[in-house]
Amino acid sequence: MPFNSFILIHLEAEKNQSMKRYEYTTVNIKLSGWGLFSSKKADGFEETLAKYGREGWRYVDTLSESGAYGEVGSIKLIFEREIE
Repeated sequence: MPFNSFILIHLEAEKNQSMKRYEYTTVNIKLSGWGLFSSKKADGFEETLAKYGREGWRYVDTLSESGAYGEVGSIKLIFEREIE
């Protein structure tokens, strides 16, 4: 069997293996406090991470949602979990 045929067969075998699939969800958390010269608080951040972790979700990233003049008023937490 030529070498190129072996590579093609190997690639086809890998392609036929099931790939992992994921579902995603997001959670908005409002920020409180002043933000100009002091930091704002994300109330419930740790509790939200713990709650979704117990439900099998994995934290992926955080996006900030800007308001007027670039002020961040809330953050969006992104979670994923594998679909079985």
